[in-house]
Amino acid sequence: MGYDLYVKMLGQAIARAKGEPVRRDKSECLVDLRVDAFIPEKYIADGPGRIEAYKRIAAIQTAEDAADVLDELIDRYGDPPPSVSDLVNVSLVRVQASAVGVTEVTQKKDTLTLQLESLDLPMIRGLLVAFNGRVTAGAGNRPYLSVTLQPDEKPLELLQSILKAMAEILNGGEKAKTSK
Repeated sequence: MGYDLYVKMLGQAIARAKGEPVRRDKSECLVDLRVDAFIPEKYIADGPGRIEAYKRIAAIQTAEDAADVLDELIDRYGDPPPSVSDLVNVSLVRVQASAVGVTEVTQKKDTLTLQLESLDLPMIRGLLVAFNGRVTAGAGNRPYLSVTLQPDEKPLELLQSILKAMAEILNGGEKAKTSK
């Protein structure tokens, strides 16, 4: 076991012992979508500059971090092409997905599948309403949600909408629990 993994596991154990929420690492959520998410050489011709940009993007943890990275890229290199904006958004959705208990997101044809740590019935009900019955859920060893893309709907935008709805449902549930 490496030192970084040891420190991460120790931090999670301490958080659990204190009754605090365990902060997940975004690397725990795999996102595999049909989206061009990369930094083209035409945008950042300098190899070390491109590597540094990839590192900054990989370190994104919040929407503010994502905005800061995009602002920095614009200042240095001009307006980013869609592939760079999508790369920033993919990095951000990994964090957001992990925060709501999603461990993996995959796209097959016109369907997004979100693997979950566990099924939450109020969440499923809320998503069924929010997405007009486009969401299906499955239980078993690997609980999941699947959502069908509409014609001309972009998978990354749909995923962002799903994660936002999931966060709102979870936060609404927390508010309801604390107001009792």
